[in-house]
Amino acid sequence: MQHDMQNGEEDHLNDTDHSSRAPQKYAGKKKLRLYEYLHEALNDPDMTNCIQWVDEASGIFQFVSKYKERLAENWGKRKGNRKIMTYQKMARALRNYGRTGEIVKVRRKLTYQFNELVLQRLSPATVLGKEAICCQYVQPGMEYWSSHQCWELNKYANHNNVYHFSHQHS
Repeated sequence: MQHDMQNGEEDHLNDTDHSSRAPQKYAGKKKLRLYEYLHEALNDPDMTNCIQWVDEASGIFQFVSKYKERLAENWGKRKGNRKIMTYQKMARALRNYGRTGEIVKVRRKLTYQFNELVLQRLSPATVLGKEAICCQYVQPGMEYWSSHQCWELNKYANHNNVYHFSHQHS
């Protein structure tokens, strides 16, 4: 009897199709944003046929025309979309980033640039020694991080051992 019940439970579990569900997220973890995914893809050697750095230090990147749809499809899968993501739909999201200044279009085909502060947040190791940079220089018309956002960046960096300070005693 116990054996039959276990088999019934196993059959019930096997009948459930989980493949069409969105990927499970960790409790409390925020959703991956497009600009984070693009930065991740730019640093993935397997994605160089889809997206490439033009000038990494300046945050300028370019989609490879032939395979930009593949990158968009992968983004849709990562988001857990049921329908296939197209480059056209992904480009709409990129235009929205242009309004917020997180990513801006560069006057070159399929070429964009990360905002300097976004680039620093995506590459926290580059912030070493410049903890106050997000609050230090103010230019009119630019969007800046609040002191709370700067604090969150430093908290993230410290939590993830990005900063390795060695304390020397005289």
